[in-house]
Amino acid sequence: AGYAVLYEPRSIVYHKYDFDGTLKHYHLLERNRWWLILTYYRWRTLLVLSPALVAMELGQWLFALNRGLMGQKLRSYRQLLSPANLRWLKQARRRAQQRRAISDRTFMQSFTGTIDAEPMNRGLVRYVANPLLGAYWALIKRLIFW
Repeated sequence: AGYAVLYEPRSIVYHKYDFDGTLKHYHLLERNRWWLILTYYRWRTLLVLSPALVAMELGQWLFALNRGLMGQKLRSYRQLLSPANLRWLKQARRRAQQRRAISDRTFMQSFTGTIDAEPMNRGLVRYVANPLLGAYWALIKRLIFW
């Protein structure tokens, strides 16, 4: 919408949430990840990002398989792709795209091509995914001129 996003390093944020490590709400994280991507990015941007999005989705499938979360992964698809939610997504996308005040290029200026979440930044993510995603982002960010 064109609002300035500022960072105040002295700020303190309290969340009324206790991460217990069980990932009992993993299906919501996955559903909402796709909801945001499909709501806010332009179709051209989604097309350019599609190889990385597919790679990330495969990574999420491997993560779900490794953690015993396949049921939740499937649940996220059922929720996202239900007819009622697809209608709601279509409306949310239309409203979001009408409110746009900045380009995808501007929006993505501060994006990086790496996964920097500390618990995940090891093994395959650190030595395979991050170098590949970093190279991919360095190339395609120049293609997003809209």
